[in-house]
Amino acid sequence: KTKQSRHIFGEAAYHRLDGNISRESFFSGRRLIGYRVEFAGEANKTLSFEKQVAIYTSRDLKNSEYSALEIIEKIKALTLEKSLFAAQQDFENHLAEHTAVWATLWKQADVRIEGDDFSQLAIRFAIFHLLQMAPWHDYRVSIAAKGLSGEGYRGHVFWDTEIFILPFFIYMFPETAQNLLLYRYHTLPGALKKAQENGYEGAMYAWESADTGEETTPKFGGLDLKTRKPIRICCGELEQHISADISYAIWHYYQVTGDKEFLTDFGAEIICQTARFWKSRVDYNPEKDRFEIKKVIGPDEYSESVDNNYFTNALAQWNLHRAIEVCEFLRQKKKYHDFAAKIGLNDEELENWGEVAEKISLPRVDDLVLLQFDGFLQQKEIALSSYQHDPNAFFSNFSWEEITSSQLLKQADVIMLLYLLNDQFTLEEKVANWDFYEPKTLHHSSLSPAIHSLVATEIGRAKEAFSYFIAATEIDLDNKLKNSDAVLHAATLGGIWQAVVKGFCGVKVK
Repeated sequence: KTKQSRHIFGEAAYHRLDGNISRESFFSGRRLIGYRVEFAGEANKTLSFEKQVAIYTSRDLKNSEYSALEIIEKIKALTLEKSLFAAQQDFENHLAEHTAVWATLWKQADVRIEGDDFSQLAIRFAIFHLLQMAPWHDYRVSIAAKGLSGEGYRGHVFWDTEIFILPFFIYMFPETAQNLLLYRYHTLPGALKKAQENGYEGAMYAWESADTGEETTPKFGGLDLKTRKPIRICCGELEQHISADISYAIWHYYQVTGDKEFLTDFGAEIICQTARFWKSRVDYNPEKDRFEIKKVIGPDEYSESVDNNYFTNALAQWNLHRAIEVCEFLRQKKKYHDFAAKIGLNDEELENWGEVAEKISLPRVDDLVLLQFDGFLQQKEIALSSYQHDPNAFFSNFSWEEITSSQLLKQADVIMLLYLLNDQFTLEEKVANWDFYEPKTLHHSSLSPAIHSLVATEIGRAKEAFSYFIAATEIDLDNKLKNSDAVLHAATLGGIWQAVVKGFCGVKVK
């Protein structure tokens, strides 16, 4: 039984050995049940050994009214039945079925690159992991930041899924993309609860989400290597752009698939409830006649509790505009009245959304450069030197306080926005912001190189685009961040696919 959610798991294992068994036994240990077999081998003769495991859980049972004892007995019966059925099929039958399914997937998802074996390997490596980590038949779960490769982040779901991973499925397997978005609808109550607990309206999505959608981000992380004190993790409270990221993903899905039914039945509610959150989140500055969002963390997590992070404000503005557009769409479909009644929406609130969107603070430097946040230019400048792509050296020389008060970026922030809201910026603006922020970026997050590759392609910097693409592929294939032995980086894998298909190949749906 799982410790927190109390799900019950049943597993049955079947073993087959084609040799003469002299002794066999079972044993158990901590988190382990084992099978031990002894047999006589013969020189130059091949022995084959098969192990098949069947798994059922209480989540698989249709009837939720079973008693605890009935659930256990039901799972035991189903698991044994499946195990015995599987045991009647020899390995070659299972392999043939497995191979046929993968052949179908590869026929639909493969990307062929000629003339560059490493790039071919990298894109197929990314596609393979994206395919095998997806919840194909269950909207109650999503894709965690580390996929299925390890227990990093405890299997929690971040913005990595919607912004980095989801596009692959939107274009290649839209039914699975819909499942991933339905997970966010399924966990909407958790987002509504978080907003209420923090004094806001609407839906405030968790930075780290699990099965209920409630916030699961830990309060403290690793030690500050310089001060030897635990580092406070503020993302669960302050990294709020995820609410707009999820709405962005819903709209992206709708743009590509034209799935009006999904937008009407599920997407509209999320887009409008997150818009409601942003309306309650802003503060009005009468001196500047602007709405501001104070004390947030943008994608650059080396800058904490900042005011008017451009990325966050721009996505909040986008979210508010889309909510108004969705409501107009529902009016045209004669479905607005019922929808408005369901979530308690009125025309005055819609007008307020429009007012906030028009007057939200979006500061710039010399017209072209988007100011990452208020006071960014007053932060301390530190030379990148040997710290790029090497977090350990960086943390050894600087305390967390010194890091958060510098102009060095952990990852793409404004440059991330240039990619997501591509059509809102001119080529001149994109080049100016690239030239300003790219030299300040350390790429200490696996999310950063692929996005830089995409934007470099957009502005015609082909050499830099390819260099960043290779940097993204090397994160896991070359253990670039020195932690791939523990877990792979699912967002990077999605970013690699986007860099190839949406970047180099220029595939876009507008």
